Amino acid sequence: MDFKQLTIQGIHFNISTDIFDQLYFADGPYKNCKGVTENDDTIGFSIDIVKKRFFKPSFKISELVDNAKEPSGIYTELPIMVRNDLENIESPGYFPTYSKLTPSQRYAYLKYLENPFSPDANLSYVYLLFYGLERNLFTEKYEDAINIIKKLMSIYKKDSFISHSITSLVYIALFRNDEQKILEYLNSNYYEYISEDLLYYCFDYSAWKAPSNSNLSNSN
Repeated sequence: MDFKQLTIQGIHFNISTDIFDQLYFADGPYKNCKGVTENDDTIGFSIDIVKKRFFKPSFKISELVDNAKEPSGIYTELPIMVRNDLENIESPGYFPTYSKLTPSQRYAYLKYLENPFSPDANLSYVYLLFYGLERNLFTEKYEDAINIIKKLMSIYKKDSFISHSITSLVYIALFRNDEQKILEYLNSNYYEYISEDLLYYCFDYSAWKAPSNSNLSNSN
């Protein structure tokens, strides 16, 4: 596995190339997004934005990707605090954004990126990474993003994370008219986490084939 070294304020973080290439930066030499600031009320880009605009004529993916603010955007100039007791750092909680983390939490998140598949990771940091992966579903990086999301889903079993993740994967499969992936998700162990309204789109999909292992035949 190849690694890239991310240096922030003289502190080095060794991050696998696969993960590094999926990250967003709000400043510095790697800047590639508009970050969310402390004054922003929105959590930025997420599949929820896509839900509201999905299949509408006004939907322009280039505008969505280019103009949306990214909650996971890393600000290299914001302070970080080195901690040796990561387990004692307060959890960021729901809807984390990098800019709103404390200096200790930023350090904990950057350390998490060194080992993003650790089963003991704080789920808030998993979500923060996921936000960037979710944006990348609509870019040329989408295949790699899908693979990483699948791996995260296999490790972090919390219902809310599984539901959010499979929703994102199904939406992008529909958007890209990827019949193979649609059928894969509907035949997967995550089928029960797909919402009814999203299943409606799957039923309406022109290439729909009922999954053999699903409960669809028993539903009214």
